[in-house]
Amino acid sequence: MRTAPGSLTRAGKGDVIVMIRVFFYCGVAVLAGELLLLAFNLRRVFAGGVGTGLKRNAAWALGAGVVCAAASLFVYYPYADGIRIYGFPFAAAALRYENGGWADYVGPMTDLYSFLNATVFFLLPQAVLFGVFRYKGREKGVKSTVDF
Repeated sequence: MRTAPGSLTRAGKGDVIVMIRVFFYCGVAVLAGELLLLAFNLRRVFAGGVGTGLKRNAAWALGAGVVCAAASLFVYYPYADGIRIYGFPFAAAALRYENGGWADYVGPMTDLYSFLNATVFFLLPQAVLFGVFRYKGREKGVKSTVDF
């Protein structure tokens, strides 16, 4: 099968499709894990099992999540000379350098994937907060509200 020159799926360059699929499936797994950690953290904060210092850490985690989500809008990685993939872990668009500018190749899922990328990055600090809750809880002898 022959494709257009410079196409992302041209002969010998099909590895990017596999890479994007692997990133997609890993992104789904990470997003599911982060949502579970968020549920644990919210349950822990609202159950009253943490002190004011850890509640302050929870507020900082939400603030850091907003910064990470905003930063996710600028994440891209190079694929080949003149080709960039926008969005990680969900590939939202492909950019190609043509005629002195970056031409974009977007699809109907670009907005959804950009939103999912921002959600993944927003929830990243929740994983750190989960570790802080677990460590501080063990240090003080507090029984966890969720046992893993």
